[in-house]
Amino acid sequence: MNYSNFFVLDHGWATRYYWYKSLDYDIKKDEIKKIKKQKIRFGLHSGTTPGDIIGGTPVLNFYSENFVRLLKENKIKSFKAYPVIFDSKYNIQMKYYYLDLTSKVSEIISTKGKYNIHFDDKGKRSLYGRNGLYFNLKEWNGNDIFGIKDTLHVIVTKRLKDLIEKTKLKNVVFTNVEKYSFGVYE
Repeated sequence: MNYSNFFVLDHGWATRYYWYKSLDYDIKKDEIKKIKKQKIRFGLHSGTTPGDIIGGTPVLNFYSENFVRLLKENKIKSFKAYPVIFDSKYNIQMKYYYLDLTSKVSEIISTKGKYNIHFDDKGKRSLYGRNGLYFNLKEWNGNDIFGIKDTLHVIVTKRLKDLIEKTKLKNVVFTNVEKYSFGVYE
């Protein structure tokens, strides 16, 4: 197996699809515990159409009941699905879940891929970027969906990508890990 068979899974950016917002807290990585315990309510920030993956923060996405069902029907078990609570005034008909990936590989390999540094118009704020999201392939245990330690990246195999595309789930985007770009502001 090589990197061409792995994809970062994410939501699309079409404005017609739902974008959520937290009604109770600013979402941070450590707030995921509150989502699992259903202690955070969500509402709609924008959009008019339910998608099978919806976003609202740079930190995490929510997945539709259709998405979770597809995983279960294909005996993909490397996750736990936690229901997301939407305030009733938003009348969200589709059920959404936070997926906690139980299979992870160790950190991103920093010696692969290309680095980019970009500055804003004033030359003060920089974006340190990477092209290529590489991980230790020997650590992959064969699961079709998994994460990378200390990140919230969701990685899927070509097999799962093909299943999702065949099912025609909405608002789903795949980027091959070799072409994936990411970065942080300094």
